[in-house]
Amino acid sequence: MQRVESAIADGETLDTRSAEAEGVGHLLTRRKMWIGGLAVFGSVGYLVSTALGGSTVYYLTVPELRSLPASRRSEPLRVAGHVAPGTIVRPGSGEVIRFAITDQPGEGQLLPVVYDGLVPDVFNEHIEVVVQGQYTGEQFEATMLLAKCPSKFEASAASQ
Repeated sequence: MQRVESAIADGETLDTRSAEAEGVGHLLTRRKMWIGGLAVFGSVGYLVSTALGGSTVYYLTVPELRSLPASRRSEPLRVAGHVAPGTIVRPGSGEVIRFAITDQPGEGQLLPVVYDGLVPDVFNEHIEVVVQGQYTGEQFEATMLLAKCPSKFEASAASQ
């Protein structure tokens, strides 16, 4: 107490924090930084996982779809295959199109597909497609149709 009184009399400023108090303050600041960093990291991880969750849907082949249990067939599914030759039917001027896909071009089981929407420009026979929708047991009712664009390398190799 005497040191405090003499310091006040001399006009000095006293540092009332002890070394122990500074250490505790440093630890609290460090802990807050870690908690904040973990919160940011967790939030970014959550956003990335939810964003990728919809785009990483696995697609089935035609034989895999046919072997699915009936309970799973009513779920939204993606199926990949090749458009079978001679199966494309466009009744009228509407956007409804009917076709069949197969696991391998020109062979394998046929899966009838009905699609009501915009058809990609590259859509034709033998092209590789992915359809998303529901399987009714008789046909696949597609809500999305993706057509794989033929690469320039494949086209030039086929012409030689």
